[in-house]
Parts: sequence; C-alpha cells; structure tokens
Amino acid sequence: MITLFRKIRQNLLMTKKIGRYLKYAIGEILLVVLGILIALYINNKNQDYQVEKRTTSLMREVAKDLEYFIAMSNNQLEFYSYKQRIFDLIINEKLTYEDYSKSSYPNLTNATTWYLGGGKKRVAYNNLISEINSIPNKYKSTVSALSNFYDNKFNEDYIELIKSISIENEKKRVNNYEWYSSKVPDNQNNEMIDFMLNDFRYKNEAKYYYVLVSQHIGFILKDKIRAQKILKKIDSLLNNSLEKSNLRIDLNDNNSIIGQWTNNDYPNYIISISDNNNKLFYQTNIDSTKFELNTISDNLFIDNDNSFWRVEKTNEEVKIRIVNIEFNKSKK
Repeated sequence: MITLFRKIRQNLLMTKKIGRYLKYAIGEILLVVLGILIALYINNKNQDYQVEKRTTSLMREVAKDLEYFIAMSNNQLEFYSYKQRIFDLIINEKLTYEDYSKSSYPNLTNATTWYLGGGKKRVAYNNLISEINSIPNKYKSTVSALSNFYDNKFNEDYIELIKSISIENEKKRVNNYEWYSSKVPDNQNNEMIDFMLNDFRYKNEAKYYYVLVSQHIGFILKDKIRAQKILKKIDSLLNNSLEKSNLRIDLNDNNSIIGQWTNNDYPNYIISISDNNNKLFYQTNIDSTKFELNTISDNLFIDNDNSFWRVEKTNEEVKIRIVNIEFNKSKK
C-alpha cells in the first residue's frame, strides 16, 4: 500500500500536475490522521473495556465481603438476642438455684465472659481504593458509600471493648475467688452459684456488660443496613448479575406474625404487626407511630429500641417473645 502511494506521488510530480498532487497529498494526510484517530478510538475503547472489566471484578469481591459481613452481623445479633434475655434475668433477679444447677439456659455461668468476635474484611475494598483514579464515574457514588462504611469503626471498637471486658471479668474470678479452680462442674459449684445469685458485684458486672451489649447492637444494626444498601447498589451496577439469594435482603415469609398480639399480664396493651413491600412494621394501641422491624432470621427480628422479637412456634401455636415477655396472637 505504501509503495502504491509512492508511485502515485511520483507520477503526479513527473507529469507536473501540481494541483492534483496537492489535493492527493492533503487527502493522504487526512487518511493517515483518520487512521490514527480510529486506532486511538479502538485503543481507548479497549482500555475502557479493560477498566470496566477490572472494576467489575473488584466490585464482585467487595460484594462477597459485604455478604460475609451481613451474615456475620446476623450471627452477632442472634448471639446478643440470647445474651439480652440472660442479662434481663440476672439484673431483675429472676434466676433461681435450679436454673444454674439444672443448666436451664446454655452458658449461663459465662454470661459476662462469653463473647463473639468479628469485623469487616478490607482486602477487596483496599484493592478497589488503590485503583480509584481509573474507576469509571458511574461507580464513584458507590465507592463513596463504601468509604463511609469502612471508615465507621464504632462496631469494631465495641467488639474489642467487649472482648477486653470479658477477659477482665475472667481475670477477676481467677484472682479473687477460690471456687474458680474447683474441680466440680459449674452446675454443682455451690459457691459460684451463690456468687452469681447474691453478690452485688456480679449484678453490677452483668448490668455494665448489658449496657455495652445494648450499645453495640445499635452499631451492628446500622452497619448491617448500610451494607445491605450498598450491596443493592452494586447489584444494580452489575446489571443484577449477583445471585439474589446471596443479597441477604430481608424478604422472608412473615405471614405467621402479621396481626395483633397481646400479653396476659397487660391485656389492654396491643401490638399490631403489618407488612408493607416485604418490610415489617409494628405499632401499639397507645401510639399511632409505625416502626420498622429489621429481620435477622426467619424467626428473629429487632425493633428501633434494639430489643429482639423472637417468634416461637409449638404445636401449631405461635408466640412472640420480646426479651422475656411473651405475647400471644389475638383471635379477634
């Protein structure tokens, strides 16, 4: 092709057709420029494709970490739902010697020393941030939301705080009580049971632990909701290419708890639970305000006061336990 162009130029010069030569030369220049522009366009498109492919891959990894975090948060909340119930029994002196000796509640003697770890996985997010300058604009708002999510460390700070308090409580027993090294099982350790039933220091210990847990529950829930929202945004950006089952969005069959609920001790107090766009809301007969119930699992929910609602089904009878208060479904 180059040889052909050279011959055409030589022929035009030899025949002294200067005007046609100039037109040809300009055309040749334009053709070369066009070729360069097409090459640049193809190269840019290829670079854009590679950047999009890389960003999509990074977003998928971040989504996996968010899925893990949501699942872990649900586990933590499930764990705390049991702890909240136990602390209520301890603080309000509702436990008996038999509760300890018969092990009526799992891990009862470890209430203030038993903790659950956790935290946010950051490797995928850090990889994404390291390439922030090349990420397409359509992802920038999601990256900003991710930055806010990962920069918020209250949840993890409380994990470390409760871990340290748990270890400290264990050390107190090691240093101050002979019964700690007793060879008898906990449910037969009379001195230990007497300490947990009657010593004000243990009740103070339980109450302080309960306050920390209650505060931590709020931070877990806020982080979980943030993670769910970001996960939905990533799902939308990736054209719904994430598995819906992995989004862990609160879309459960809640028909069994929709309706009105009463407590035998407070017959005039009624809780109404309703469903709106696959979200649960509750209100009472003494307040017209509706509050959302956040779903943790098929039978566990949490309200705006960080109190857990557990659905218990036995012999075709459904009950709701809010901490240690039991509600029955109204038949009206």
